Amino acid sequence: MRITDRPVKDLLGRPALVVSRTDREFAELANLRDEVLIDPETFACRGKRGVYLVGGKIDGVPVSKDRVVSNEALVRTEVRDGAPSPSVPEPCTETGSPERAPAG
Repeated sequence: MRITDRPVKDLLGRPALVVSRTDREFAELANLRDEVLIDPETFACRGKRGVYLVGGKIDGVPVSKDRVVSNEALVRTEVRDGAPSPSVPEPCTETGSPERAPAG
């Protein structure tokens, strides 16, 4: 495992520490490192990202420095006492699932 000593910015611009596996064989084979982003104060998960490493190629062009190619941010967590009601829209959507979308 590797942990950075200085924060980076997550997808939402918040400071985050990077935790990643130090599996050189995988990194050399895939030229990709998966990173977990951690809040530097609370150590709560902030998200994750994929970093394409120096030495690989993207669309045939050599990568000259590590490059973030995927990024996810954890916006909210909550603990519920039960499953949500089917009539309540899913979080982060206007209408929920397609079968509950308004007609028209």
